[in-house]
Amino acid sequence: MKRFAIAAAGLACLAFAQPVVAADNEMQPSFLFVQEASAGTYDGKTLTLADPSPTITAFADRPNRVVKDIRLSHFVDVWTQGADSFKDDPPNAALIAEGLETIIVELHNPRSSDAGLRYDISVLSGDLPSEMTGVTLVIDDNESWCDFGIGCWSEMSIGL
Repeated sequence: MKRFAIAAAGLACLAFAQPVVAADNEMQPSFLFVQEASAGTYDGKTLTLADPSPTITAFADRPNRVVKDIRLSHFVDVWTQGADSFKDDPPNAALIAEGLETIIVELHNPRSSDAGLRYDISVLSGDLPSEMTGVTLVIDDNESWCDFGIGCWSEMSIGL
């Protein structure tokens, strides 16, 4: 059931994802990011992911059908970079956890801590409990990955 929910959330997000046109008019893929953690807590402002996966999976819809694994530390490092960074235009994410309906949140200010990975969040729809298990975030695309000084998706192996 959880895999169905993750797939449904990913497909719903892809419906809104638009390909990016590079300077040379080549279509760059539009990516969604999938982040998993064993558990999470929410204190009304901050989502803390306990034992987050060390990698985030990025995937693009057809015609590109590209899949990349990105080191979590690298994903956090590039959050503020680029002309249209996640800092400047915070991404939405579908938060999926065991026993919960999908909750839509806006993510801000990721940072590592002894407790795990923390995001300041705004809950856009749904009710987020204070504790959850089996947490997955399906995170919106940022159209400026080519501006991050790490190369365009089609040219790189990001942070592997």
